[in-house]
Amino acid sequence: MTYQFIELDIKDYIATVTMAREKSLNALSLEFASEIAGVFKTLGAMDEVRAIILQSKARIFCSGLDLKDAVGGFDGTARGTFNIIKKSQPLFDCCNSIEECSKPVIAAVHGKCVGGGLDIISACDIRLCTEDAIFCLKEANIGLVADMGVLQRLPLIVGQGFAR
Repeated sequence: MTYQFIELDIKDYIATVTMAREKSLNALSLEFASEIAGVFKTLGAMDEVRAIILQSKARIFCSGLDLKDAVGGFDGTARGTFNIIKKSQPLFDCCNSIEECSKPVIAAVHGKCVGGGLDIISACDIRLCTEDAIFCLKEANIGLVADMGVLQRLPLIVGQGFAR
């Protein structure tokens, strides 16, 4: 298993998945999201893995959606909008594959965890954070909808009051 943006280590039945798209602070491009989905589907089927730790090699956990990648090819037409929605499937698969993984997934969060990063950790079974961890969902500020599952998952984690 070779990945461009992920480092994988399996030792003593524990898989450590390290997001290593450091220059972009682990911004979620479509290719990066596909790798995340693929590694979790693979690890979920492996007998030699009993638990998975998800961590970041960058100075923060995740800077959210890679906006340059997300709007690449958008031409402003209705067809272009449909194509972007269709092209965005890896982003949904990324979070769903973590949530559906048959092994417990532990997110080890440090620094900022923005937008899509919050979607990712909300799909994990356990979240452990450093004291400097900061969480933010700013999609509405730039005219986007947080639709990778965080709006459905977050209230189940922190309760309705805190989520609102």
